[in-house]
Amino acid sequence: MRDQVRIIAAGKVSSGFSILKLIALGADACYSARSMMIALGCIQALKCNSNHCPVGVATQDKQPEAGLVPSDKKVRVASYHRETTTSFAEILGAIGLEGSSKLRPWHVMHRVSSTETKQYGEMYQYLSEGDLLGQEVPESYLRAWELAESGSFEST
Repeated sequence: MRDQVRIIAAGKVSSGFSILKLIALGADACYSARSMMIALGCIQALKCNSNHCPVGVATQDKQPEAGLVPSDKKVRVASYHRETTTSFAEILGAIGLEGSSKLRPWHVMHRVSSTETKQYGEMYQYLSEGDLLGQEVPESYLRAWELAESGSFEST
């Protein structure tokens, strides 16, 4: 079904490397919310839902909102986005690839201890087309397979 499904990754996407890692692991696209909010001026005051954002990013209160000047902030957000995608392209080029569609798990290394690194391809078992359609489920997927319920996302 991989040709019918698109995977969008989110969560701690803040650099060109984090985008590269997620795409190498199988994501088709990445969303970056927190990083863009910080580029906009968010100070993570954790008052987003109270309408009392002290910097005016997440409020309709006129006083702090007045400090948020979109014409100034759009430059910061655009610059952050440009530099992040430039970083991604530079890392991709350093790997020797011309496009992100060629990224694979073995292109990314992960430090597993103070003296050892492994490729993501060594750390995780990746499935080939049809691997879950047969009678035997790969060992590393067996626990999740046994707990899966077709009618619910709740764990049992």
